[in-house]
Amino acid sequence: MIPWLIFGVIALGLGIAAWRMRIAKGGVTMVLSALALAGAGYAAQGQPGLAASPAQAEVENEGELASALIDLRDLMDRNFGAHKSWLTMSDAALRDGDYARALAMIEGGLKRNPGNSELLNARALVLFLASDTQLTPAVQLAFATAKTSTWHPGPYYFEGLAQLAARKPEEALALWDVALTRGTPNGEWRPPVTAQRDALARMMA
Repeated sequence: MIPWLIFGVIALGLGIAAWRMRIAKGGVTMVLSALALAGAGYAAQGQPGLAASPAQAEVENEGELASALIDLRDLMDRNFGAHKSWLTMSDAALRDGDYARALAMIEGGLKRNPGNSELLNARALVLFLASDTQLTPAVQLAFATAKTSTWHPGPYYFEGLAQLAARKPEEALALWDVALTRGTPNGEWRPPVTAQRDALARMMA
């Protein structure tokens, strides 16, 4: 299980730091703000006694963002089958910022497990991070391909992050609504994503 309380405090600190510095550009900043909403919302729901002032935190590199997204994706996955070893190797490379190796591991897995929904979603996430969270044509195609799965919430959630990074909150909200109709009803990923979706809706209102 992810230590969501810790994640929430760190993410909230990152988001507040970004807003205080008035950083208006950069996809990574937008995604970190989105993660702040998710973590803070979940922490507030799960820990009502949590202090209002979060601890200060710094991001040493983009590996922290990749790790947070990998952990959330892992909660969305079913995580069984022969493809798991390919995901494990890809995730290790992605946490180190080695996008080429991470993608190569995913492609290797897809050759042996064509159409696997978890591998397709992981490929979309790798391309999303490799593009500096920009919604490039390659990223768009990867998300569209991953959506062929009838159950996985990941493609809709991560494309929502990409839309948020592109300053399209309406599209992000619509995609997160779809994501919440997918996956298992009691999945551990659901509370933080729901909190993130609700926080974005409040901001838009």
